[in-house]
Amino acid sequence: MRGGDVPKVSVIIPTYNWSEVLPYSIGSVLRQTMDDLEVLVVGDGCTDDSEQVVEAIGDPRVRWHNAEQNHRDQAFVNQWALEHARSPVVSYLNHDDLYLPHALESMLATINAGATCCHGIVYMVVLDSRPLLGSTTADGFDPGHWMSPSGVMHTLDAGLQVGGWKRRIETGRVPQEEFWNRFLQAGYRFVPVPRVVSVKFPAAWRPNLYADRPSHEQEAWSARIRSEPDLERTLMADLLRHYSRDAVITPARAIQALKSRVRAFLTSPLKGRKRRKEIEHWKRVQAYKGLDPRTPDGDAAS
Repeated sequence: MRGGDVPKVSVIIPTYNWSEVLPYSIGSVLRQTMDDLEVLVVGDGCTDDSEQVVEAIGDPRVRWHNAEQNHRDQAFVNQWALEHARSPVVSYLNHDDLYLPHALESMLATINAGATCCHGIVYMVVLDSRPLLGSTTADGFDPGHWMSPSGVMHTLDAGLQVGGWKRRIETGRVPQEEFWNRFLQAGYRFVPVPRVVSVKFPAAWRPNLYADRPSHEQEAWSARIRSEPDLERTLMADLLRHYSRDAVITPARAIQALKSRVRAFLTSPLKGRKRRKEIEHWKRVQAYKGLDPRTPDGDAAS
């Protein structure tokens, strides 16, 4: 892409103090089957060497910005990126997740066919367990559902029209689902893309990530993505083996539990004892991941 051209897709990567994984997530974007793109890596007040790691990649398509302070919420940095994206289409990739090479091309084809927003299949790697979908459904999105940003693409205009990303502290709800729901309220539909587009490593199920800052999983999976031409077929077969053929979209027990918790956040702002209980839960999740548990606002990587 030449410097003055408008990229076809702006990929938003929110990050916070985990520079070790950035070469892998950014690398998975730069190795897409299309190169007409930009990558906005936005730090939520990073204090480590993330800026130096991003700059060392040396690709003019990669842009770095760091917030002046840590807002402890992916929504803040996502909104900054949304307001500064150069492309009319945006997608998201959590800083510890990886795109498969066809991810952007397959989702963009759906947008170009007339969709305003779409989502591909996210393969979620669960330690010592079977793989799971990175969403509660694989064939659409409805209120009360959960869907990882690492498989979502939408037009920039629609994202801004529905109000953009709002922090949990503003809404009392999970930012990503609250944002997706506003698309539905505006009359848009998330069109499913029947391709595995990304590999997700859920931080909430990996203790002390932000203290230990490992990157061995990203390294190993990046090698697989680069060396196994039939990897998508393998991943799809893994998912199909664990979901019945007549109910492929049925979530596993862990996803069902997460869905119930998300629904509680989506219904109405929590009050009283119920809100205190949920705050304590999010504090425990933060501490488990190795993050400061003082507030329940979440973190930039989720």
